[in-house]
Amino acid sequence: MSQHDALNRVNPLYPLNQRSINPNPKQRPPTGLCFFYNSKMKLILQYKFTLLGIALGLIAGYIYYHFWGCTGGCSITSSPLNSTLYGGLMGGLLLNMVEKR
Repeated sequence: MSQHDALNRVNPLYPLNQRSINPNPKQRPPTGLCFFYNSKMKLILQYKFTLLGIALGLIAGYIYYHFWGCTGGCSITSSPLNSTLYGGLMGGLLLNMVEKR
């Protein structure tokens, strides 16, 4: 059984002429990995300064913990995870102000 026969069994109104579905067979809609890659690259390029700020903030947060962080009652700098995440948040917010809207 071909794919066309299977589609006809599911939907009897499936058109027999494939050109009526896609009039230009060389121009197909984006599918698969190529579509996923293009949409992700567009998103990355749109928020490049914010992502750069997050990356720099993560690094700066860990460096702050390593050299100046306290070991006692400080809620942000007592843990490397907290300090790194807080640095990423602050870096992302800071460089997000640079982006055009």
